[in-house]
Parts: sequence; structure tokens; C-alpha cells
Amino acid sequence: DDVQLVRFLVNLFEGLEGDFVTDTAFDGFSAGLKVKEFHPQLVLLDLMMPGMNGFEVCNILKSTPSTKSIRVIAMTGYYTRENADKIMEAGAEVCLAKPINPEDLIEIL
Repeated sequence: DDVQLVRFLVNLFEGLEGDFVTDTAFDGFSAGLKVKEFHPQLVLLDLMMPGMNGFEVCNILKSTPSTKSIRVIAMTGYYTRENADKIMEAGAEVCLAKPINPEDLIEIL
């Protein structure tokens, strides 16, 4: 739901070496639909989105056989240890606090 952050991340990926193909969604429900169409290897997932939150999206991704191998990197403007633990228990690799440090994100990738 953060248009500026989405633009920043798309530009970041387009500037990296390699064959990155990106697609975006601005709420949890749309993200779920995009995953079915796009078949990503990686999802950058905000925890607090309108409709379906990131915890719900991650749980669905990780409990569905066709999507459980997708890497999930979570991010939030409401970082707490509890939120980070909860999303990692749902299957995310890491939870990053916003504002996102691009070097940290690239290192994780």
C-alpha cells in the first residue's frame, strides 16, 4: 500500500545485474492473485496491508504446495520482535524494518 516504497524497490531491482522481473500488488488479496499468475521465486511482503495482512498471506503461501518454496522477505514500518518472530514462524526468512536499507536487502537476496 506504499506506492513510493514500491517504486523504490522496482527501481532497485531494475538497477541490479541479472534478470530480475518484477510485478507489484498493493494489498494482500491482490498479492495472492499475482502469485498465482506470476509464479515468483521471491516475495517482498509488507506485514500491514489493507484487506489481508502479511501474516495471512505468508501463511497461505507456505501452506500451499505450489507456493511453499517461494522465498518470503517481510518488511514493516511497525517492527517489533514479536512481529518479526510471528512472520518468521509463518515461514518468512527475515523481517526488515522500514525504511528499508537497500544494501541489507541486496545482501539477503
